[in-house]
Amino acid sequence: MPRVPAPHDRSRAGTAVAGTAATRREVRQPDPAGGSTLGRPLTARSVIASILLPLDRPELPGRSLVRCCELFGIAEGTTRVALSRMVARHELEQADGGYRLTGPMLERQARQRAARWPKLRPWSGSWLVSVVVAERRDAAERAMLRGVLRHHRMAELREGVWARPDNVDGMVVALAASGASTAVGPVVSAGGTVAPVTGGLVVPDGEGEKGGGLAINGELGSVIEHCLWLRAVPAADLGAPDDRGLAGRLWDLDRWASQARSLLADLDRTLPRLQAGDAAALAPCFVVAAAAVRHVTADPLLPGELLPDRWPADELRSRYETYEQDYGRLLASWLGGASPAIGTGADGGT
Repeated sequence: MPRVPAPHDRSRAGTAVAGTAATRREVRQPDPAGGSTLGRPLTARSVIASILLPLDRPELPGRSLVRCCELFGIAEGTTRVALSRMVARHELEQADGGYRLTGPMLERQARQRAARWPKLRPWSGSWLVSVVVAERRDAAERAMLRGVLRHHRMAELREGVWARPDNVDGMVVALAASGASTAVGPVVSAGGTVAPVTGGLVVPDGEGEKGGGLAINGELGSVIEHCLWLRAVPAADLGAPDDRGLAGRLWDLDRWASQARSLLADLDRTLPRLQAGDAAALAPCFVVAAAAVRHVTADPLLPGELLPDRWPADELRSRYETYEQDYGRLLASWLGGASPAIGTGADGGT
């Protein structure tokens, strides 16, 4: 089944990959559904990566990538510069007149697939707590560590103390492997804010390019070595909040649910245009999908015991699956059959 290009997470900051003015061009799309969650800036690099990441064979002819960028008003020359720079950064490689993902982008694709429907296990009632103990860390190392912890849905209770329910299957193994080789570290924008690379999604690179910033994938080593890890339970008899109270302190669950329901309405409102084969809907619907993916990526993945009633996360994931398939069909048709990789049933990710 066709898959929509998996849009980028821009929940916190842009990447810090250096670039020229041509690759820094940002295109703000109008909100087609009237909501406040859309209209995020896109760059040529963002669009290129988002088109390729969901594909089983993540490669397309250069002319197809140029056409996709033109949907967002990005000129061919700007796209060609972005392609060249992505090749230089080993994010893409040229093959048979086209471009395909390689290196960290290929690793990101694998994480993206695993993150679509994360595996949760029954909750024992314990919390995984991380206390940062590493000393003499520079700003880049601190930012990378925070990004890895956020990527694994940890939430910061206070400076250097992170926690979450211990209910995510395989999380300890993933944390032990986290480091420079996993490319899940954060990036720092010109303003100094931190953004994790969540769910294998690419963070748009506009702000980071403007400010120079810090490069992605610096040396970190295993995050396990930087923290003291504990399994704990709240001590209610000593005045600690109960499990629900602690979850509410770490995450704004009502706000997440409200935004998810708004996004469900956005998907429902715009889906008929895709199903009707309206090619003019490709750009605005891309932005709707971007907002949905960005929001699913922020799902804290809590056990059911700690969630409010009618938690909409799975509904949003399922609805996005349908949206993605219809988007992919329309995109493949619009490209005129020049891109057979689209429609191979690639499993995108959150």
